Amino acid sequence: MMILEKYQQLLNSTHLFRDGFMSLSLDDESIFRLAIDNELNPTILISEKKFKSRGWTKTNFRLDKLQLSFNVTCDIRDINSGIELNAPFTIIKQVNGNSRMHEYFLRVCDGIITELRRDLSSDKLNKEIEYLVKLFSSPKKSDEKSIQGLWGELLYILNSEDIEKVITAWYIDRDNLFDFSFEDHSVEVKTTIKNSRTHTFNNSQLIKYKKLNVQVVSIITERVSLGKSVLDLWDEINARPISTGSYSKVSRIISETLVQDLDGLDRYKYNYNLAVSTLRKIPSGEIPNIETENIPSGIIEVHIQINLDAI
Repeated sequence: MMILEKYQQLLNSTHLFRDGFMSLSLDDESIFRLAIDNELNPTILISEKKFKSRGWTKTNFRLDKLQLSFNVTCDIRDINSGIELNAPFTIIKQVNGNSRMHEYFLRVCDGIITELRRDLSSDKLNKEIEYLVKLFSSPKKSDEKSIQGLWGELLYILNSEDIEKVITAWYIDRDNLFDFSFEDHSVEVKTTIKNSRTHTFNNSQLIKYKKLNVQVVSIITERVSLGKSVLDLWDEINARPISTGSYSKVSRIISETLVQDLDGLDRYKYNYNLAVSTLRKIPSGEIPNIETENIPSGIIEVHIQINLDAI
């Protein structure tokens, strides 16, 4: 990822440091800059000259891991050109972090910058700032089930014939009924580390599937020390020739799934080759369910485990 390479370039140039920020431009117009301060905190600087809306209330934030300040006049030195600037910027800085936190912050900001390049407006900047504040103010540890589910979805994307199309069809949020929604069908990805192709389904969900064109993608894998993590699959997708919109969407979904659980990026490693070899697509119409009339009254929700190998 270019932004991570530029960050390393800055860290390798600390001998050039003076007061203010040492920086590198992230675009031809130098609207976005990657910088470090004298404490080596990774920082995104956005030129304030592009945001002149007086109707937008800018609120500075100081969280445990994130600092945001607006319209701050900064002393900037570009290590490539040697140019020194004194100009107003929006400052997005990751503080009190280690190298893992720094990398995660930069990955997230890379996606945010991609979004802002598509819509460089005060309203859009405000929305992206709100997203960033929400992300860094809600630390939690992800359970393996959610990480495993995300891993399976990333594997499905990587092994699709049209990655761009599949990313476009990926859900917007976890409340969506299906993992992937195409024009003519939907896809639900199920990943298991059990020895059999056994998955848990919501019975009412299976009943809805009967009325829709839904394909269940079943994946069997296992935890292995030399396997691939969510981070590994993320990097592989980013290495593919995808659009900037798809690039930022992948970043957004991964970060919103894991929030600040940095260890979740590579806490679990799974057998990639096994997963690819066992990937099976099953029409939902072939999956059995319990008919509503056979469920006793008073039972609100029924979850059933189904061995898809028996179908």
